[in-house]
Amino acid sequence: MDKVSYTWGAFAELNQKYWAVRTGYFLVPVVSNDNRYDAHVFARGEYIAELELRYSLFSLPGKLRLMPWVNIADAGSYAEALAEPPSLPNYPDITQTRRVRSDYGIVVNAEQEITMDFGVFSRVTLNAGQTEIIGWTDCNESISFGAVLKGTSWGREDDRVGVGAVVEGLSPEARAYFAAGGLGIVIGDGRLNYRPETAIESSPATTNSLRIPPTMPTGDRCQYSRRASTRNFDNRPSCIVCSPKLGCAIAGGPHD
Repeated sequence: MDKVSYTWGAFAELNQKYWAVRTGYFLVPVVSNDNRYDAHVFARGEYIAELELRYSLFSLPGKLRLMPWVNIADAGSYAEALAEPPSLPNYPDITQTRRVRSDYGIVVNAEQEITMDFGVFSRVTLNAGQTEIIGWTDCNESISFGAVLKGTSWGREDDRVGVGAVVEGLSPEARAYFAAGGLGIVIGDGRLNYRPETAIESSPATTNSLRIPPTMPTGDRCQYSRRASTRNFDNRPSCIVCSPKLGCAIAGGPHD
């Protein structure tokens, strides 16, 4: 994936009434957070599989998804970067430890209707946390949960109102690396004073109207730091407490 986590790849799916199986292969960047894709197709890349189970609980539908994955990419090691001589420039410099490595992880996702108009969801992700993240953002573990309400009660059944929360964290190896002054994709505090990152997002979405989903990370827990400064962004705050986004829904069209 590139700097905004887009990539190229292919997948196959076998879809049945009560279950589905999917697998895919996708390109990775030549190094972490780069817009160039690694041309060593199949020798390097991301391999993903997913099992989806569909069930009913008290006659209400639900889904459970299990998604293991593995990345094979040119990546650095947190531990090896810390083992460098502290006298080296830019210590710890993870770019000096890059070689072809494997990273792996798993995603577990659950969705459950509580009533015909109200449902809940949750997702847990975990990766090995030994090597630098290859793209998007620095994160080794996360748990999210939320709920969605349909607009039936106010006479607009295609409306959706949702709220979700997420807690993200770093592995012990990543914490030690960033505490020693290491740089990541979005982290660069110099001496990270670690704390898990939390965020809450609400997303009212109505048909034939505007969508206004404000994103609200909690103020002093952005980018895993008790402080809100980062070398990567010229010592500006590393988070925005409230950043509303405004878009326009297509009249009569489907909504995510």
